[in-house]
This record gives sequence, structure tokens and C-alpha cells, in this order.
Amino acid sequence: MIKKIKYNADPATTLSTLRSDGVFIVEDYIKGSPLDSLRKEVSELCNNGNDYGFGKTWRLEGAALLSCKHKLPNTFNAFCDEWLFNLNRNYKNQNFCQDVFATHDYIPTSSEALETAPNGWLHSDKKNCLKFFIYLTDIDETSGAFYCSPGSISTGYDLRQKMLKENNYSEKRRLEIEFPELVKEYPPEPVNGKAGTMIVFDTDTFHMGGKVEKGRSRLVVRAHCF
Repeated sequence: MIKKIKYNADPATTLSTLRSDGVFIVEDYIKGSPLDSLRKEVSELCNNGNDYGFGKTWRLEGAALLSCKHKLPNTFNAFCDEWLFNLNRNYKNQNFCQDVFATHDYIPTSSEALETAPNGWLHSDKKNCLKFFIYLTDIDETSGAFYCSPGSISTGYDLRQKMLKENNYSEKRRLEIEFPELVKEYPPEPVNGKAGTMIVFDTDTFHMGGKVEKGRSRLVVRAHCF
């Protein structure tokens, strides 16, 4: 089961959970007027962003979020948090919130789309990073809930290293096809949560996107620490 940790929890507990499980959830990470302001800001960013297969997307790549304090004040405030900063520093001391991505998914997800979308399959990312993933709408299994396999982080790391060494990551990344025994050993769990929920995970942990059904939608924003 994916563990739930309270915001500002003891650093030792937070780090040990992340290192053993590869993932945890913070309920009500952001709420009230800060959540409303963040939702509005991200929605506008997506509306003015790019079309993609499931709706609209916006991204800030290769530039520290710190440079956008005045341009994106609500996104800046959501991620540039001392607790998150210290977690990242103590975990792997990577660049803090280097890339930021937002998506508004509202196009029903067909089975064919899931088969061709890389994130529609259980996988670990080719480039490892720590991700902070915020739900900006209430999300469940009908509206694209994120899936993750707690406890798979070490196996995911070993498998990623093996695939990169053999230069076959793209061909072998779909675990349901290539490594069904790992899917059985580490079954993915959906993260159903209210707006304001944050998911923190190391991308060596097996994970995948969910399916948005007709009439449903989701708005999310996430920051990557490489």
C-alpha cells in the first residue's frame, strides 16, 4: 500500500519511506485559496499551451523554477517549499524543480491511445529523477488517476540500468509485455485523491498514467528534480 505522510513530517521517516517504497502521498498538501489560485494559474497555462493526444499541456524545461517567481507566483509558491527543498537535498541533492509540467486531460482515453502512449504502460523512467506531482482536481480511476508500485524502486533501478546497458530501453519498457512477472510481484495501485493531494516518487519506482473516461477530466502539475 502507498503510504500517506503528513506535510512537514519528520525528515527521517520521510526519507526512509521514499528510499524503501519509492513513493508516498501527502494529502491536503495545498488547500483553500492557495489551491484555487494555483488551479487557475495552471489552467490558464494549459489553455495557452500545446495540444496533445489527451488534451492540453504546458511545460517549462531546463530552467530552474526559481527564475519564474514573479511570472508564475502560484506555481513557484507551490513547489518552492522548504520541506520539499530539504527532502530533495537530503535524498539525492539533485537540481531542485528544474522542469515543470502541467496537463489538462479531457479527451477520453481510448485503448488504442493507451497502447501507443509511453505512459500508458507500467515502466520506470529512462532518466531518473524525483517528482512532486500535485492533483488540482479531484481524481479517481475514471479521471486518470496516477498508478504506482510501492516497493519496486530497487528492482526498477536494476532493470533500468540493464536496459540502458543493452541499449533496448524503448523496446523493453512496457512491463506488462516484457516482464509480466514484475507486474505480478509489484502490482500498481491507483492514487485516488482530492485536489491538493501531492504524490512524491522516485521514477525508478514502477508507475504509469491512468485512463480518463468520457465526461471526466483532470488537471495536474508536477516538478522534476534531476
